[in-house]
Formats: sequence, structure tokens, C-alpha cells
Amino acid sequence: MSGTPLELPMPPSDLRWRVSASRDPDQFESMGVSIAKTIEILGGLRESGAGMRCLDLGCGCGRVLRKLAPGWPLIDWHGADPDGEAIAWCLKHLGGLATWHHSSYWPPLDFPSDAFDLVFVVSVFTHLPEDWQLAMLAELARIVRPDGRVIISVYSPTLHRVLPSEVQGEIRTRGILHLSDGGTSGLGTCYQTCLHTRDYLNETWSRFLDIRHHVDRAFFGAQDAVVMAPPEAGDQVVGVRQRTGARPLKQFPPSVANASFGGSWALRGKSKELNFKGSSDAKGEMQNDDCKS
Repeated sequence: MSGTPLELPMPPSDLRWRVSASRDPDQFESMGVSIAKTIEILGGLRESGAGMRCLDLGCGCGRVLRKLAPGWPLIDWHGADPDGEAIAWCLKHLGGLATWHHSSYWPPLDFPSDAFDLVFVVSVFTHLPEDWQLAMLAELARIVRPDGRVIISVYSPTLHRVLPSEVQGEIRTRGILHLSDGGTSGLGTCYQTCLHTRDYLNETWSRFLDIRHHVDRAFFGAQDAVVMAPPEAGDQVVGVRQRTGARPLKQFPPSVANASFGGSWALRGKSKELNFKGSSDAKGEMQNDDCKS
């Protein structure tokens, strides 16, 4: 990242916990740096970034933007999150770094169509149920510009093996599984743990946007990056058509698959606490008011 690091206020421990499952300020900082570096590589940030408009969806208390924005001051940065307390803290302490939005859990988002060159969503689809995800994918396809890209993190399938064999079998059968992990204080009850298979992503998510790349364990050694873009003019988004020989994104570094990403992570440290509830229960959770406000 370019630029000189700024001394910025540290969010309260409760807000740090919501985005990193840790109250350790050093871990909060190091994870922010690691994610920011990954976004720089995968997001195609170019030259000075002048004219770009970028959104951190699920920004929490600014873990990533506090590291990205100072190095790219000419980019129009935005952060959005349904956690009103986190957004209020950002407005008070990080107001000059980005435009902060208190969003609803459920789409639509309060942005015009074709609003952003880059939207990144880290550690969000790893927690919310399928009906929310499908609605949000349609919304992301609406707000990203035709030549833009979307980056979403998902738990690496290599982590599934720490789960009970019954749960592993359900993931393979269903392709997606929303599991109760006890929840996170201050967030909606639908905010649990969600796991995906690669086949599910290719077959389902590519109905909304072209999947251009899967980058294994791109985020803190535990979450893959799914890099997506709107189909080119005249194309249709059809399943796994682009899985091999995919068109490269503009300025996408060819060596990114071999890049060294820092940090390590576990499946939220809760592999023994995860409770298989089934898709009907997971969908039922989505009806709670605290996940639709």
C-alpha cells in the first residue's frame, strides 16, 4: 500500500470482536493490513486510483478501509454495514477516510445502479443464509459498473474437514450449509456460519455475475476469494461456462494465484460448537426482524 500510515483511533473491543472474533488490537490491525493487501491485488487498483469508486460492504468498524483509504486518497471510498453502532463509530472517528452508510440487512442497498468500480465483501457471505445471499448477489450485479468487479470471501473447502463427518456429507449434498455457531453479540441472530462447495458457487453464483477467478485461501489463510464481474456486452451469465480459459480481468496480475497472503485463521475457532440445523431452519432465521432492518 502506498502512502504513510496514519495513527487512527482503535475501535472499542466489542466492535473489534464483531469483525474478527478477537479483542486483541494487534490482531485487528494485522488482519486489516492482510485483507487490504489482498484487495489491492485482486481489486485491480490502478495508478493513483483517481476516478474510481469502491465499496466495502460489511465494513464493520472500518477494519479494512482504515488501511486502504490512506494509501489511495484519490479513490472515492464507501463503507456500508447494518451495524449501526459500528457505523456511528466510523462517522465519528474515521469520517474523513470514506463515506459511511448505515445499510439494512436486506436489499435493496441505497445506491444507484452502476455505482462502483469495485465492491468487496469479506467475512459476510461466510455468515448469512442462502436467501439473503441470492438477494444480495442480484443487488451486487446491479450496483457494480459494467467494467467493474466484485470480490466475495467464502470459507475454503479445505477447512470443511475439521467438521463432523455428518456435516461434511450435508455440505457435499446441498452445496451450501448455514450452521448455528452461537451467534455474535451485537449482530443479528441470522449471523452464524455458512459454508459453500466450489461446485455450488460455480453453478449458483454465476447466474448473477461471471466468476472469473477462485483464489484459494486469499484471506488470512482460511477464506477463498471469488472474483466476479458483469458479463461482457452480448454475453449471458450461464453456469460454469467460463471456468476454464476465463477472460482475464483488466489489470489482473497473472501471478496472483501464487501471491503470498499473510495471516492464518481457523473456522472462527468454533468447529466443535457448530450445530447442523438444516436449510429450513436457516431460512427461518432470516425472517427475524434484526436481520431485515
